[in-house]
Amino acid sequence: MSEPEVKVEEKRSEQRHEKKLVVVGTILQCDGDSTLVGCPVQCETTNISGHGLQFYSDLLLARGTILRVSIAYRPKEIFSVEGEVRWSKEENGRPVIGLQLHDNEETDFENWRRLIEMELERTKGL
Repeated sequence: MSEPEVKVEEKRSEQRHEKKLVVVGTILQCDGDSTLVGCPVQCETTNISGHGLQFYSDLLLARGTILRVSIAYRPKEIFSVEGEVRWSKEENGRPVIGLQLHDNEETDFENWRRLIEMELERTKGL
């Protein structure tokens, strides 16, 4: 018996930038299954913003799971950020995850946020 689909309420107020990027994540905390801590997660973004990522994943992750992700935006331009899974669902048989990024001094969060702001400004004029 399949579980009922959870309706996701849209809460992001930032403009999204549709961008496919390959992302590698590591699970830092997973209250639902502590055996997943330290496991790698393969991801492919569908859209990004300064404070969040939406991506396809190889794992369906529980809400509240904390990930550290490495994002190769361009060659030699890799950002390491952390975030919390705000929602997850299956779409066409693939897990889709919404990750809210944390402002953490030990990560590249501020540089990531500035890059996305510049990219969105640049694409407005196109």
